[in-house]
Amino acid sequence: MHWLGEPQTTNRTEFMADARALAKRGATSLLVDAMWSQPHWFESHRSTDTDYAQSIAQVIALRRALDVLVAQPGVDAARIAYAGHDFGAMYGALLAGVDARPKFYVFETPTISFWEWYLLGDTPANAQAYLDQMAALDLPRWLPQATMTATLLQFAKRDDYVAASTAISFRNIVPDRDRTMKSYDADHALADATATSDRLAWLANHLGLK
Repeated sequence: MHWLGEPQTTNRTEFMADARALAKRGATSLLVDAMWSQPHWFESHRSTDTDYAQSIAQVIALRRALDVLVAQPGVDAARIAYAGHDFGAMYGALLAGVDARPKFYVFETPTISFWEWYLLGDTPANAQAYLDQMAALDLPRWLPQATMTATLLQFAKRDDYVAASTAISFRNIVPDRDRTMKSYDADHALADATATSDRLAWLANHLGLK
């Protein structure tokens, strides 16, 4: 699940190279366009009035995407991984709290509360009511109940959106079952060759790929 960043990669193509590399080793990948793949989505198409409802809808869409994935011939429903960057990681964290099917997660540069980033845009008419509603989606409420077998956390040392302390807070709410955290000399885009190779190696190992 892609990030919200550079327009050319704010869509399912962000992980296309990963998917192709994993396909050579026998994996089937499903690349999803999230609601924020729409051009100018953050500033022109979303609203603080609908952030909560749209967030719920996005998680439902991810669960339906899992339905599609496991229905594909040759897919082993016991060996499913989810990789997400930025918002893609955060909505994946919500998914982890309500759907037990993915056993392995890669979370790249997430923060722990959606409202932190949504409030970088428009200010709601009633700020406290907005915070109260969106706080129901704060990841410390959901990740601790996740049932994944293993997790890889990837953070950037020069991240303007995720502080080092936030990265540690996120790590601490992820269930400590084969939990690995790595930081890279990169910015929030995490366009780092070592991060990519680490991610692919970790996925191949945990999925049992040849």
